[in-house]
Amino acid sequence: MVFGREAVRLIHASLGVDLGQAEAPNFALHALAANYAHGNMPKATATAQVMSDIMTMLEAQLPTHLDYSSLSLARFITHLR
Repeated sequence: MVFGREAVRLIHASLGVDLGQAEAPNFALHALAANYAHGNMPKATATAQVMSDIMTMLEAQLPTHLDYSSLSLARFITHLR
């Protein structure tokens, strides 16, 4: 998340736009996703399958439905990678 905080700081310093620290995780997640997307395709495919399997297991065990549009779930998946 250091990357995200630094991105927010640089945008403020360069453009004078204050995005607030609440935007830092979004920058960090985008950077991780871009890095992941430009990697080894067989590894990316295998990782995606493992992530899918984990999400299926979690949904089977939890009394609630996972919200795939939530930032919290996106962060959890990023940590698993």
